[in-house]
Amino acid sequence: MDHWYAFVLYAKHTGLVDDIGFTRSDVIERGRSARPVKALSATEFKTFIQAADSSRMRAGCAACLGTGVRVSELAALRLADIPDPRGAANLGRAYLPASIEGKGRKIRTIYWPSTAIKWIQWYINGERRMAVETLRQRIARQEISVSQTFLTVASGGQLIENSSSPLWLAENGDPLSYKRWGKDFAKVSDRCGEEGPQCSPHNLRHSYAIITLSLLINAMLKKEMVDRHLGRPEGRVYFMEPIREVKERLGHASIETTMIYLDHIAEHRALLAMAVSEMQATYFDA
Repeated sequence: MDHWYAFVLYAKHTGLVDDIGFTRSDVIERGRSARPVKALSATEFKTFIQAADSSRMRAGCAACLGTGVRVSELAALRLADIPDPRGAANLGRAYLPASIEGKGRKIRTIYWPSTAIKWIQWYINGERRMAVETLRQRIARQEISVSQTFLTVASGGQLIENSSSPLWLAENGDPLSYKRWGKDFAKVSDRCGEEGPQCSPHNLRHSYAIITLSLLINAMLKKEMVDRHLGRPEGRVYFMEPIREVKERLGHASIETTMIYLDHIAEHRALLAMAVSEMQATYFDA
């Protein structure tokens, strides 16, 4: 974290940015994490996905990495929570906004990548559809009553899903439990072996945060270069704005929690090394 702060100070000193947006105490003291942040690389994620043996697992991974949801939020998703890419307002959009109830029953907006939606649709139209049919058969055999399920009896006696239908179902048609996700992630990690990626829903949430923060900071710096080239510099807080955006997307109560990701952006470590080297050559070798 000291290295990152040295870089942003250098960026301000050389005029690359107008303001940093936070102090050293924000980053070093309040933003320090007692536990290391573990994120997956693109190669590790692909390896993990290939080891998954169900479309439900692959869709769950896509949801975690694509939106940064907590595992509790993942488990609580309903069928109605998934935005329809065919809707008039969503046509052609790479990210589809949707509201979910997060930690502390707080409502926040998440942004679904269209590719993650496709993976979820594959699950809905395949494994999930079979699970619903299995549930109907269990009801027909009187192993379970309709009132114990998310199905309702329509006119003509047909069993249909209601508005609160859970997205994730076990093979027998029951809602997938919160604990089942942890077990399924552990199984796939075991399948990858000791040398393969070890992954949990929280690892994917970390990955989402680091990727998103890195891209947002990169976009802010590129915009600054364009603005300066066109002669229209504006006073912006270049580093704090991306952190605030990621904070909202993750549903963090405090921005200090989001600060832990600053020191884990590999893309900017190379930029940092070059900046620090130039600073030393300019100021200390004179």
